[in-house]
Amino acid sequence: MHNLFVCPEAFLSDEQKPVTEDDVGFHFISYVPVGGWLHELDRLKSGPVDHGVTSSWLSNVGKVIQQQMSEYSPRKIQFNLLVVIGDWYKILGEKITIVDANITKLMRQLEARQLDN
Repeated sequence: MHNLFVCPEAFLSDEQKPVTEDDVGFHFISYVPVGGWLHELDRLKSGPVDHGVTSSWLSNVGKVIQQQMSEYSPRKIQFNLLVVIGDWYKILGEKITIVDANITKLMRQLEARQLDN
C-alpha cells in the first residue's frame, strides 16, 4: 500500500529508471506501544525503531512525532495523522456497564439511608 495511490507521473522523468525508496510518494509510519515500550514501524527502515519506555503512550508519541516533523521545512512537507483505535462500541459498552453498576450501588445506599430515617 506504500505507493499504491501515488500518481505514476510523480515518478516519470526523461531517464527511465526503476522507482526506489528515495522516490516515495506516500509514506506511512506507525507508532505502537508494545510491552511498555514505544516502537516506530517504518517500511523504509531495516526494523522497528525503539523510542524507549513509555508510561503515557499518547504523551510520548506526540513528542516523537513533533520532533520528527520539526526536521522538515513547513513549506516543503505536508503531514497527515491517522489514529487507529479499538472498537468504540466495545469500549463504551464496558464504560456503560461500570456506570450502571455504580448507579445501582448508589441507589442501594440511598434506599438504605432513607430506611434509616
